[in-house]
Amino acid sequence: MISDVLPLAGLISLEKLILHKNLITNISDLAGLSAFPHYINWVNNPGAPIAGPKIVGPWLWMLIPGERLNSSTDLLASTSSGSVTDTSDRDLQRRTSS
Repeated sequence: MISDVLPLAGLISLEKLILHKNLITNISDLAGLSAFPHYINWVNNPGAPIAGPKIVGPWLWMLIPGERLNSSTDLLASTSSGSVTDTSDRDLQRRTSS
């Protein structure tokens, strides 16, 4: 079982590291690795992050055929002729909290 990752810190060219099911409480010593943090698997260790609660719906899914997504166009409003917008929920929250 591995508990200390410091000896691995010098392997700076390491591209992927699988350390799951060990006794590791902290991987900050590995911050210099090119694999850090996206290609280091350290689930099931005492210090590994634990997933939060599941996000629950209800969800609205709309198919928008032939459209390219971008951040400046409200495709929901365009497709639904304005009956639904991507800011509807935020607007509702603002109106009910005021």
